[in-house]
Amino acid sequence: MKVGRRLADNMVPVLEEEVYRRPLVNMDETPLKVLELRNEKGEKKAPGSRYNAYMTVRAAANADGSKGPVIFTYTENRRNDTLIDIIGNYGGALQTDGLSGYANAGKNCNFTRVGCWV
Repeated sequence: MKVGRRLADNMVPVLEEEVYRRPLVNMDETPLKVLELRNEKGEKKAPGSRYNAYMTVRAAANADGSKGPVIFTYTENRRNDTLIDIIGNYGGALQTDGLSGYANAGKNCNFTRVGCWV
């Protein structure tokens, strides 16, 4: 598992760079139920209960409209600072839903927010 973790830790920045090279990224977060969540020390964060977390998906599109790379990122919340960290310094068009955190992220990041068609 340590080898897999190191591999993933090294691959994520490269994958994010590939996604953010594209002119359009669709981003959405889906709630997950986590049965047992632990902190860095291995202690239970929510003992005896289910815990809400999120899978944030970033799907990129190439300039010709074809599909680009997709990244799934597990997060424990969808707070403003979490969204800002995920978006980083992306400067293209970011298509999102109406979650207010994206409007706040738009004040702190360099992307152009594009509304959702759903």
